[in-house]
Amino acid sequence: MLTPLPETVQSILGENATRDLARWLEDAMREGHIPREEWNDARTRLANVEHGVGVLQADVSVVQTQVTELRADMRAFQSDVNARFDRMNEGMNDRFDSMNGRFDSMNQSFNDRFDRQEERMARQTRWAIGLVGLMSTSVTVLLAIQTLMPGG
Repeated sequence: MLTPLPETVQSILGENATRDLARWLEDAMREGHIPREEWNDARTRLANVEHGVGVLQADVSVVQTQVTELRADMRAFQSDVNARFDRMNEGMNDRFDSMNGRFDSMNQSFNDRFDRQEERMARQTRWAIGLVGLMSTSVTVLLAIQTLMPGG
């Protein structure tokens, strides 16, 4: 059914032109027209999409909260692990210091022993040199006595 155009348009264009224009406009409107059922279906789908987006936003919010909590837990874990390693490090340092002290005392003990041994060896060497000197003097005296003796 053709909708009549305003009288001013009919008077300017004429009856045939206004009829053609009205038909053309109605055809163009029908081609671009969405039936009510499709429109309602599209609105329902859009409402479902909006609901899904709302659910996803809620889920994303929950995930963000969980990630934040997980980060806090990881920081606490990292602090705990660092504290444990620091305690272990202190314990190891104490042990190494104790071992270094023992090694230092052992080294000092060995040095003292070597010093005493060196003194003993020097004393023995002096005695050996003295004995060799005494023996050679004794031999020299005995040879001199033998040579100076009548019949010798």
